[in-house]
Amino acid sequence: MMAPEENEDVDSPANGGRASTYASLSDAVLPVAAGMQRAFQLVCNHWIERLRAVIKVPIEVVEVPGSDTPMISQCTALCGVMAQTERTSLRCRHFHRELRCGAVSAREARCAICPNDCEVFAVPVLANSGPLGLIEGGRVFTEPRSESQFWKLAQVLGNRGGSAELQALRAAYFSVPSVPAPEVAATLGLLRFIATRISQEAEAEALGPDHSDPPAVARARKIVAGNLAARLSVTEVAREVCLSKDHFSKLFKHATGIPFTEYLGRMRTARGRSLLQVSSKRITEVAFECGFESISHFNRIFKRYTGVTPTAFRHSKRAGS
Repeated sequence: MMAPEENEDVDSPANGGRASTYASLSDAVLPVAAGMQRAFQLVCNHWIERLRAVIKVPIEVVEVPGSDTPMISQCTALCGVMAQTERTSLRCRHFHRELRCGAVSAREARCAICPNDCEVFAVPVLANSGPLGLIEGGRVFTEPRSESQFWKLAQVLGNRGGSAELQALRAAYFSVPSVPAPEVAATLGLLRFIATRISQEAEAEALGPDHSDPPAVARARKIVAGNLAARLSVTEVAREVCLSKDHFSKLFKHATGIPFTEYLGRMRTARGRSLLQVSSKRITEVAFECGFESISHFNRIFKRYTGVTPTAFRHSKRAGS
């Protein structure tokens, strides 16, 4: 069979920069394959439902393309009141856009105090091909609010006493839940861990078999699973499923959301991760057993899909055991 067609691999995303340099999240990140995005939605919904049953802090999921969507839609009465006027709504949108872009570009959770004096955070869920979305939470006070604090916010917003709008703002302000700062911090730590789990499970879901796959795609998946150590190529697999290379490539990407070469690289990387964790084989042996032709190729593809080199991955797992 032919050697792997490395030039068809998907490039890794850039991850530098500051939040304020981006007009929207689409400027800060590269697109994520549709298959990964679908898997993310499925896995995330499962986790969020479980989390809401055990934590007090409101949380929601926002997809990266929806950078202008309200952060946690109407999660408190105060959010609803603030969304009713253009001025305050724009302030909130600007704040949330900066928070999200900061979390995505830094590839780590960000916390801040929103224009309504609430504690708010955003935790990115990262795939190695780009961010899948964010778990966002907060809209809580970390200590009880006072009348003087309410009046300070009201004056900033331009409200004056006696109006129905002010009474609605007062009721909404004092209805915001209070959650102690240590509990918010503990929730944020838990969500960092869960974000990693969601990313791992979404990748496994995206790479797994799909009962709706066309027969040729299902056959190709089986060929890959049974021949990871072989010199697989798009051309050879297309021939095995009786399709032209171009037809097969389009069909496979349409069905899975990612190109065949990316799928092959991810499957080999997943196999490599498993071997590095459970065996004492040398990294060279692991590379060849997973179908990589050289250590440099193994290092490059492994780092692309895990964020670390095989050596660093093995050391981290041993240190954590």
